[in-house]
Amino acid sequence: MCFNKCKFHSNSPTINSFTGKALYSETTYKYTIIAYDDVGYASEKAEYTVETEKDETGVAWKGFSNGAAFDGDLNTGVSASTQTVTWTPVEKVEGRAISIRAVAGYNNSYNNYLYAYVRNDANQNLTSLSFGETTSTQSFIMPQGATKIVFNYRYYTGTVYEIYEQ
Repeated sequence: MCFNKCKFHSNSPTINSFTGKALYSETTYKYTIIAYDDVGYASEKAEYTVETEKDETGVAWKGFSNGAAFDGDLNTGVSASTQTVTWTPVEKVEGRAISIRAVAGYNNSYNNYLYAYVRNDANQNLTSLSFGETTSTQSFIMPQGATKIVFNYRYYTGTVYEIYEQ
């Protein structure tokens, strides 16, 4: 996934499509395409602008005070010190691939972790993820019965940059 400049390399002259990931609904994306021949000469660039359609899943993510975890920008984040994320309707997310981009806070005295616990209404853990002190994206399949994601940390708060469906 890339947001400013993407490089797509292929040894096949017949590739005529590209599938981007982490595209957000009702958003305009601009692509610049340059073809290179076997010697390395570049073609003139072609520019394309596309707009994604409205998200028809009807899922409303809720949680975090400033909404940065749902704004489509992987560079803005929100402190995740004991926060809960929910969604409605619950059944529209079950079985779907969900990604979380996050990082634990850094403190050179401790090994810090940010935890994401996927839980049901009875507060039982159905899935758990842990993020270290290097920003990473982790994905999971939303289990049946999940109703919330609870973030907690060890030693020092972390940051959640984005929660999205793949």
